[in-house]
Amino acid sequence: MLSETQIAQIELRLHEHRETAIRTLHDMGVNVEAAATSNGHSNGHDTSGSRSNGSHSKGSNGSKGSNGSNGSNGSNGSNGSNGSNADFTERNSRKLARIEDAIRRLRETPESFDVSAVSGRPIPFGRLDIVPWTRALRDEIPSQL
Repeated sequence: MLSETQIAQIELRLHEHRETAIRTLHDMGVNVEAAATSNGHSNGHDTSGSRSNGSHSKGSNGSKGSNGSNGSNGSNGSNGSNGSNADFTERNSRKLARIEDAIRRLRETPESFDVSAVSGRPIPFGRLDIVPWTRALRDEIPSQL
């Protein structure tokens, strides 16, 4: 069972990862407003995905973007093909859903948050600190958990 300090640390890590996932999707042009509020909880963090700090970066056509994106195609380092962009967006969308599910599970059932959904064995805190949305031990990793 996790201590209150460990729960607080995992929750903080989850929110950091959530904000990063939302920002990545936003930078790729994905509307993440619904995702930012889908868990229905307010934690005092701005996770809307909007970037109104005035930062600008060059788009692929040489124009300046107002959302801090890495370019208009949002490839974020991929080869720019539509298939890889769609795959990258899908992976990030699934990751965001797993993170939001973990936030919900941590709030609703913190006593079982560190229990593997595969085997029922405890998930070490060190693993949860690195991958706080995980639902399995490293040696049990099915592709969807």
